[in-house]
Amino acid sequence: MNWVTTGVVTSTLLATRVKALTNFIKLAEKLLELSNFSGVAQVLRGLSSPPVEYLKATWKELDKPLLKRYSTLKSVLSTKNNYRNYWEHIKQACAAQKRVIPYLTVHLVQLGELKETLPERTIENEEVQGLVDFKKTSEITGAVSSLLAYTVEKYREKTDQHIEIVPHIRQWLLERNPYSQEESQKWAERIEPPDWEEAVAQMLSTQKLLQVRIDELKKKLKEAESLAEKKKEQEQEQESQKGSGLLGVKKKRPIPPLLASVSHGLIPTLQNTSVSRFKTKKDFVDYGEDEGEKEKKKEGNKEGDK
Repeated sequence: MNWVTTGVVTSTLLATRVKALTNFIKLAEKLLELSNFSGVAQVLRGLSSPPVEYLKATWKELDKPLLKRYSTLKSVLSTKNNYRNYWEHIKQACAAQKRVIPYLTVHLVQLGELKETLPERTIENEEVQGLVDFKKTSEITGAVSSLLAYTVEKYREKTDQHIEIVPHIRQWLLERNPYSQEESQKWAERIEPPDWEEAVAQMLSTQKLLQVRIDELKKKLKEAESLAEKKKEQEQEQESQKGSGLLGVKKKRPIPPLLASVSHGLIPTLQNTSVSRFKTKKDFVDYGEDEGEKEKKKEGNKEGDK
C-alpha cells in the first residue's frame, strides 16, 4: 500500500501524478483479471489513502471513464452486505477454475463472525446442554478449507496464462523504501499546498537563502582554487631548483649601483689602504667615488691611445 502512495505523492509534476494514478488503476484492473484479490486490495488501499485523496487537483485531471472504472474496482471489495461482491467474484473465479489469491482480510472477518455469532455449546430450551455445537465447527472448517484451497502454486504452473517473473522489476520493488503515511501526507501538502500564495512566498524566500549560500560556497571555492594554484607554482619552482642544483643555495644580494660602478677600481685600492683612514661612512663613500672617477679616466685614456 505504502509504495503505491509514495509513487503518487513524490511526483512533483501534475502530469506525472495523473499518469501515476492512471497506471495504478490499470494495474488494479489487471490484478482483478488474474483473480489476485490481495493485490487489488493493496493497490486500492494506496489510492484511497488520505495523502493520495488529498490531491484534489490531480484527481480532477482524470477523465470520467477512468474514474468510473476506479469506482467499479472499489465496489468489488466493498464492505456492503458482508463483502457480497467479493464473494461473488471469487465464486466465479473458482467456477472457471482460475488461479486465485484471496483477500485474507475478508476471510479473517468471516471467521471472527462465525466464532462470535455461533455458540460453543448446544442450547435447547434456552439452556446450555454442554454438547459441542457441530454446526459451528462445520462452518468454521468449511471456511478454513475454502481458504486453503486458494493456493499460489497454481500461478507457478506453466499454462497459457503463465506469469513470468521479471527479475529486475522484482528486485526494484523489493528495494523500494516507501514513506510512512505521515511522510506521504507532508509530501502531498508540499506539491498541492492549501495556500498557494503562502507557498510561493515561502519558496521564493527559500530560494534567496539558497542563493546566498551558493554565492558563499562559490567564493570559498575560488579562494581554494587560488591557494591550490599558488601551491602548485611553488612546487613547480622547487622542482625546477632541484633540477638545476640550486636548491638550498642562498641567492646573492644585488650590489648597490654606487658600489657596482666603482667596484672594479675600489677593491684593488682597498687592499693597499688602511681601514683606519675611514672614520665615517661618508669618508668610505667619498673614497669610493674618487677611486671610481680615477678608474673611469684611466679607461678613457686607454680608449684615446687606441
